[in-house]
Amino acid sequence: RRLLPLLENAGGGKSEEPRTTVNFLGEQLARGPSKMTAETPGSPTATGGAAPAGSSNNIKVCIRVRPFNSRETGEQCVVAMPTQDTVQIAEYNTASVEPRSFSFDRCYWSHCASDANFATQETLMEELGEALLANALEGFNNCLFAYGQTGAGKTHSMLGGDGDQRGLLPRVLEGLFDRIGQAPPEVKFSTKVSYLEIYNENLRDLLVPLDDRAKNQLTVHYHPKIGTYVPGLTECLVTKYSEVNRMIDYGQKTRSVAATSMNATSSRSHCIFSFHLEKETGEGKLKQTVRAHVNLVDLAGSERQAKTNATGDRLKEGAMINQSLSTLATVINKLASVGSKSTKDFVPFRNSKLTHLLQESLSGNSKTVMVAAISPAKSNTDETMSTLRFAQTCKKIQTRVVKNQDSRQQVINDLKAEIERLRADLASGATGGLRDSVNQELSEETQALRKKLEEEQATIEKWEHQRALALDDMALTMEEIANEMGVDPNTPQLINISTDPSLSGCLVYYLAIDEVTQIGSADGCKIQLSGLGIQPYMCTLSNRDNSEVTLELLSPLGFPLDADGL
Repeated sequence: RRLLPLLENAGGGKSEEPRTTVNFLGEQLARGPSKMTAETPGSPTATGGAAPAGSSNNIKVCIRVRPFNSRETGEQCVVAMPTQDTVQIAEYNTASVEPRSFSFDRCYWSHCASDANFATQETLMEELGEALLANALEGFNNCLFAYGQTGAGKTHSMLGGDGDQRGLLPRVLEGLFDRIGQAPPEVKFSTKVSYLEIYNENLRDLLVPLDDRAKNQLTVHYHPKIGTYVPGLTECLVTKYSEVNRMIDYGQKTRSVAATSMNATSSRSHCIFSFHLEKETGEGKLKQTVRAHVNLVDLAGSERQAKTNATGDRLKEGAMINQSLSTLATVINKLASVGSKSTKDFVPFRNSKLTHLLQESLSGNSKTVMVAAISPAKSNTDETMSTLRFAQTCKKIQTRVVKNQDSRQQVINDLKAEIERLRADLASGATGGLRDSVNQELSEETQALRKKLEEEQATIEKWEHQRALALDDMALTMEEIANEMGVDPNTPQLINISTDPSLSGCLVYYLAIDEVTQIGSADGCKIQLSGLGIQPYMCTLSNRDNSEVTLELLSPLGFPLDADGL
């Protein structure tokens, strides 16, 4: 008994991650995955794919590395994935040439498209999305969330872009409605969706029109049987993918994003998209209903002010993001240590709106998968190592998964028992006053419920109309914009380009005929820009007869430069 605490402390203390037994120079990591194998002491080397998500009660942890972005072009790659469950990071801050090795359930190499083991968006859908769908249709709650530093590719994995670049969220929902459409006629489905964001520790309903969001104050509640829920959050019934796709599009375009030095379209809020699925099978007394609640979470990225150069509102947003992620890390560490202690520590779920909402997904009835997104660049090694250590801690957490199934026969038996009890109560009354009182109460309740349903239906239809109008305004063609501005549709124009397709084309500037448009940060410039690297005077644009545009470089003082910059 005296030795037991010492043994527990020795086993539970902090230790360095195991190193591989294969030595090779850090430059080899820049070439990406190789054919060589590395064995990590204490864990077997993977030779095939990962087990399907949800095959055990432990949280499944996956790692995905993205390509270099424009800011990182020319840097050295410090990440390698020699097997499908191993990540190796070169340590350039020590004298050792051995890389650090981490083992996970699945590692996705999305750095170089020419590699044979390149993981596409479809790869994630086949291995994670299909398992999530199968679990949901069987009646198990699911949660899939993306974690990582700002600009690591979380939103790309979850939401993605157009065509082949669609992320897990649209692919999962499209797959869900495909399966519903292929089900036999006797199997009935009901699907509801909700979409919210946590911005500066405030909940916002992304399915509510912008004008009504300020009036719609949301809070998080917890029920011992149904878990966490948000009273007043819009839950829309959907019957086909096109309906839910419009809601995703609207929520994505009205989500809080901003530009920082590390990410031009940095998410400034955590987003949670949820869908509730009910499936009814069987006939007569053999009817059964299974239910599933699925959360798809896109977390805002952790960031360092020294790298993002955030100021003002961006700095405040970053501080709130880091605070909620710090609380998430504290909760994860507490949950990971529960299994190694005889007494349970208090887990501070309520210290943050994010952890309060994810309470059921992290410790309750849910099959949970985490996708940790990392950067391959040497300049982000510290953030990558932090993400991998956090992901390793998540692997230790276990959830209690229960199938959400209702037997129709059990429901019938409960109702029959309730009817017999009510009959006994009515029979014991001296007069028919009790019966009349019960009938009156039931009638009043029915009318109140009918009125409430009609009001909610009218509100939902109103919001759907407003969302459709807003999307129409956000999606004007260039010809429609030109007509609204009263200019020739053939007039040359400048438009913004963003890595996020939903933000591209939101800014348009028409170049007037025979006018010189000066660009820079100075007050006298017609197009005034701000940010790192923006000079007082940069260039001029001249439009001649809507057929030719001339660009002339300027010195920082506003003098013309030749082609060599002199």
